Amino acid sequence: MNLLPALPADQAAAELHAAAVLADTRAHRDPFSPWTALAAQLRLVAAGLHPAPATLAPRRDTIAGHVAAALERLDTPGPEPAEEDAGLWRGHLTHLREQAVRLDAAAGQPRGRS
Repeated sequence: MNLLPALPADQAAAELHAAAVLADTRAHRDPFSPWTALAAQLRLVAAGLHPAPATLAPRRDTIAGHVAAALERLDTPGPEPAEEDAGLWRGHLTHLREQAVRLDAAAGQPRGRS
């Protein structure tokens, strides 16, 4: 058991991995689904933030909710990611959250934070 507090980047990466699992579920194993593409992008950004997050994200019902939580974690002061990289990651996450909301709307899924 890890008794050290989780870093914000670690927590954000865990949120993105959880969001990717939801996106994979919505893709229904279709490799050409936009959900599959979204899951891959979420995992790519998660790996950039922290290659192997040790924490687990709380359960949320929406992908956008996980991405919004990841953005909040990045706003938490901490040693990672480097300040010059933080804007880049926030930009990617903002874009991915918008994609998730659009896909949810097109699929009739719940939107927003949860």
